Amino acid sequence: MDIKQILQSAAARALDNLDAELIIALALKKDRAFVLAHLDQEIKARDVQRIMALVAKRRAGLPFAYLQGEKEFYGLSFLVNPAVLVPRPETELMVEEILKTGNQQSLNLIDVGTGSGAIALSIAKKRKNLDDRYLALDISTAALRIARLNARRLDIDKKISFKTSDLLRKFIASPRLLRIWRTDGMENNKCPLIIAANLPYLRPEQIKGDIKHEPRLALVAGADGLKYYRRLLPQVATLIKLGFNNIKIILEIDPSQTAELKRLAIETFRPNLKDLKIKKDLAKRNRFLIIESQ
Repeated sequence: MDIKQILQSAAARALDNLDAELIIALALKKDRAFVLAHLDQEIKARDVQRIMALVAKRRAGLPFAYLQGEKEFYGLSFLVNPAVLVPRPETELMVEEILKTGNQQSLNLIDVGTGSGAIALSIAKKRKNLDDRYLALDISTAALRIARLNARRLDIDKKISFKTSDLLRKFIASPRLLRIWRTDGMENNKCPLIIAANLPYLRPEQIKGDIKHEPRLALVAGADGLKYYRRLLPQVATLIKLGFNNIKIILEIDPSQTAELKRLAIETFRPNLKDLKIKKDLAKRNRFLIIESQ
């Protein structure tokens, strides 16, 4: 069976041509250009079987990133599997915002719901400041295993701490962590604590298409999608009471949640609210809520 016949067979199974070409390239460990340039090349039976098995999985809706086992994010390659959400291009804007915030000063970042580690690891890899501190939290031990593997692959595992935690609960409940992170620099407003949170924010009816195969725990957040942010914001308010008086929170959101989340932020952080703004994605839709305390 040659490549052209495999493509025809995939098309007969209603698989998109691009997906079929990428799957063949993946199975043959070649690029797509090779596939298109060698349509008459005969493929070994065992490779044909592997290709058709991948075709079946893709037709069933499994994201291509899971078939490949990795996904590019912010110019870096991250291991992914069904235990973690596939990193989205729009989340790269959160990385850019944090890098801009850090500038030349040291950075103190807590990545809540880290998943594959894409946000924290991208920032740690790009920055060279040895005084930076990074803490990646996730309730899923399976997700943290992937995040740790990614940190080792990027050679930054010594720069980041990983903890199993329900949002910020482990951090707040640890006198040792609080003592380490509540430095004089923070207390003097020289070095803010940045909390990045790309938490589940979808409603059940929004789970359609390929994302049905991604971890539901990383996607759905109650009837209105705000279940986890309603819990996270009061936890951040607790940190303010514990002496963290310069915090910047960056939340990835669904545009429809803008008004309610702004209301929750004002209600939760008054009178410590310093600034509250929205950052749009490349499609000009509200995508991030940025909250600063004083």
